[in-house]
Amino acid sequence: MHLSMSDAEMLSKDGPYLEYILIQSRPLEKGFRFTHQKMNAGMLPHEAAQLITDNMQSDPHIRRLRLLASEPALVGDQPGFKLVYSYQDQYGVTIKTIYYGVVFPHMFFNMRFSAAQRHYFDKELPSFNKVLNSLRFVSAKYP
Repeated sequence: MHLSMSDAEMLSKDGPYLEYILIQSRPLEKGFRFTHQKMNAGMLPHEAAQLITDNMQSDPHIRRLRLLASEPALVGDQPGFKLVYSYQDQYGVTIKTIYYGVVFPHMFFNMRFSAAQRHYFDKELPSFNKVLNSLRFVSAKYP
């Protein structure tokens, strides 16, 4: 499955409830849905990661959030962050996510892989890593 939106692309083999890769960009001035916090171009990767974590903790659809890792990471060739977390959805299914993010001067880029932890996460993780390792930013578009 492939769903293309104006600011995002979603890919899934078995359906987005079971597993998906989401590639997204958003303007820095756009506040986040649950905290209304905004990013800024001067944010360090760990500050942006904390903003994302705060927003997830405020999301009523995310239950039992467990932050498993928060660390610096190269995304494409840009300094960014990596979050690994799990949570339970409204049906009690444990979802595991790997979330990469980069703050650019005018936008925030993120790429995540989410899957039902049982069976689908380990099964589809190699596909996500292939997509992640193929990522390159075009410097003219992302100064």
